[in-house]
Amino acid sequence: MKVLLTLFCLFTMSTIFAQAETDFIHIDQFGYRLNDEKIAVISDPQIGYNSNESFAPGTSYQVRKIDGTTVFTGNITQWHNGETDTLSGDKAWHFDFSSINTPGDYYIYDATNNVKSYTFKIADDIYQNVLDQALRAFYYQRCGTTKASPYAQTPWTDTDCHLGTLQDLTSRSILDKDNAATEKDLSGGWHDAGDYNKYVNFCLAPVHDLLAAYEELPTIWGDNLNIPESGNGIPDILDEIKWELDWLLKMQLADGSVIMKISVDLYQQASPPSTDAAARYYSPTASSATRTACSIYAHAAIVYQSIGMTAYANLLKSKAELAWTWLQNNPATSTYDNAGFGSANPEVSAYEQEATLFTAAVYLFELTGEATYQTYVDAHYTDIHALQWNFWYPFETVFQDALLYYAASANATNAVKNAILNSFKSSVKTNNVELFPAYQAFSSPYRAYLKESAYVWGSNRVKANSALLYYNVITHKADPAMDVTYEKAAENYVHYLHGVNPQNLVYLSNMNNHGASKSCQEIYHVWFADGSPLDANPAPGFVPGGPNPNFDPTTDVTISPPEGQPAEKSYKDWNTSYPENSWEITEPANGYQASYVKMLSKFVQPSSPLPITLLEPLTASIFNNQVLLQWITATEINNKGFEIQRSDESLNFQKIDFIPASTANTTTKNYRALDPNPSVNNYYRYKQIDVDGHFSYSDIVHIQFRKDLFRITPNILSNKPLSFEITTMAPTNGVLTIYDSNGNRVLSKNLGHLTKGLNSITINQTWASGYYYASVRMAGTVLVQSFVVE
Repeated sequence: MKVLLTLFCLFTMSTIFAQAETDFIHIDQFGYRLNDEKIAVISDPQIGYNSNESFAPGTSYQVRKIDGTTVFTGNITQWHNGETDTLSGDKAWHFDFSSINTPGDYYIYDATNNVKSYTFKIADDIYQNVLDQALRAFYYQRCGTTKASPYAQTPWTDTDCHLGTLQDLTSRSILDKDNAATEKDLSGGWHDAGDYNKYVNFCLAPVHDLLAAYEELPTIWGDNLNIPESGNGIPDILDEIKWELDWLLKMQLADGSVIMKISVDLYQQASPPSTDAAARYYSPTASSATRTACSIYAHAAIVYQSIGMTAYANLLKSKAELAWTWLQNNPATSTYDNAGFGSANPEVSAYEQEATLFTAAVYLFELTGEATYQTYVDAHYTDIHALQWNFWYPFETVFQDALLYYAASANATNAVKNAILNSFKSSVKTNNVELFPAYQAFSSPYRAYLKESAYVWGSNRVKANSALLYYNVITHKADPAMDVTYEKAAENYVHYLHGVNPQNLVYLSNMNNHGASKSCQEIYHVWFADGSPLDANPAPGFVPGGPNPNFDPTTDVTISPPEGQPAEKSYKDWNTSYPENSWEITEPANGYQASYVKMLSKFVQPSSPLPITLLEPLTASIFNNQVLLQWITATEINNKGFEIQRSDESLNFQKIDFIPASTANTTTKNYRALDPNPSVNNYYRYKQIDVDGHFSYSDIVHIQFRKDLFRITPNILSNKPLSFEITTMAPTNGVLTIYDSNGNRVLSKNLGHLTKGLNSITINQTWASGYYYASVRMAGTVLVQSFVVE
């Protein structure tokens, strides 16, 4: 019997593995939430680079579990009676499997052709890790800081960059290169795109988008992204935005005007960033940059005030008001000529400058309540194209979002509010035939319609912004009866970017270790340059520009694809600079990244959605040469228990224990778990599991046994003050906690600001005899040492 069972299992597994994966069955490669609409797209190419291939699907398709068990069988439906779609060059069919709502791993199977789709998951938290990786891409874009373990994963580590001679700490004016008196500290911020330059105007959209992403859904953003600030009590998205804001504040002069850019003067570049030694210069100030900064400062002040960072919010407010005053005294729009630079000219049109000033007025009014700003908004809102044309579209999202922000203000002028909301609703629902009318008509077989002229350089951002137009109807309660339909329309763009496209490609870099089966392996980025060790192994989560039928390389050789293709096939996964100019297709940019992050955040659950309320979060300390994990819950409903997970720097977590839900007859429940075999670097989290199988993760805690970073001298005391030394890699804040040998906390002290390098600290306190453990928590890291009191 055992032999027969073994043979049966071998036969079953061999049958599963014999099924070839095909690029003609398109699914969201990460997966779907439980109650989402789930539709696979089957394609048969007719036009374009793959037109020599063909696929004739069977009439009936199956959903199978990863073990081969069939859980659903259904028929497919032909798109538009067999027409060939001009945007993709494909004929298509749809397979609706929305009834599958059980968490698990699945694939779509075509029995007629014995082929299957890539594997995907069904789970409510399916997009959380994807969102984390996309947001972490901004950390890899940081300028002027080390990207080191544990925050940067191997091989995407590097020492600090652009802090050398005549670089960001001592940047000089491009108009007076030899004059040391012009030197300014313009360090920090994000590299703008695939190059290392930094532009004020180009941060308008990404910063506003990320601020709005937090404001609109504040509960989904955790403090456990594994960046240096993780664990400081501030959502990591706001820590990341602050990195850019701190640089932007440096770009403002004392009179309120703002410098346009800091960059190399020509096209110098090197990989990795730390090896780029080219001098970097700053431009003059300009009205456009001042308008951009004014709007960002004001918006950011509102957000940071909301989380209690009052001092920082007040600083941003004062800088916004200073910029506004300068602009009132210098009302003309700028026409910056980029003199002295070979890098991009970040100047924008006069219309965009005026619309940015309107945007600044919106946020300044919300921030201050002052009538000056409201008067300006009410006088100029019809100058924004969305109201001027009664046409909202995915190319002016910052200005359109400002209109909606004002309409949502409690103190907005009622007539203006109604005019904005009515225009928005009518445009999305009827006036713009590229939006809801196109959705209703199934205008795209891949279910994420853009008209052909909208496939421009950066079309992936246009896709994400289209989704956000639909979702804004929900956020701003413009058409509540249609919320479910608008959400479905928006989510189709998520699925498109996750593989439901003619390439069957996830438009994120290197996500094959994060749930994707076929993601972009090459992007145009100087760090991951052509021919470098990271050429085909870029950091994960970057959003490339996307299909671009306007691609026009400076070479007589035709590069097809992307040239000569239908719009949605105008893409190639490659990374080559001049003369092929792959940057027109595969270069990432912060604007694309932020639009994608904001879009995907709409489909992520709150960070603590499951039935426990924490009184004290997960902590890690040392107890008898083991790691003691502790947490306390205030309430629990249908809690099954906690799976304890540990990882090294790779953050590849493995189960080490399971702690069942406490049966204690108390309101608060204390939990403890021990790791008897910790290593030098340890990362822990728990997976809280509900009785019905739903789950979520705690914040990650990090504990190191590093005597070189945290040293107690001496470690045997006789009622003497406790003296210790802490070495930090960067300025940070720290908290000291001391436990006795039973794991009881006997002291907790905020150490305040710790400078980079060695910090010597003394604690004056009398101690009872015994064995103690001291832990210092800083920026998400816990360092532990022991001492004895005689």
